[in-house]
Amino acid sequence: YKMVDSQSLRRFVFHFLRQDGVFLLRMVATHAGELPCYELAKTLWNKYCDNKEGKMHDV
Repeated sequence: YKMVDSQSLRRFVFHFLRQDGVFLLRMVATHAGELPCYELAKTLWNKYCDNKEGKMHDV
């Protein structure tokens, strides 16, 4: 696992997921379980990181 700085995590939650994304993850956790929620959150985090790195390479 990579260490995540708090600023990146805040950007992910507040600018990438936003309220609807957080709500969706909570619903997945409630109705499908913690493991599917974790897998979904991990996939979204990886997409966010890939997108962030791609933008940095374009500059």
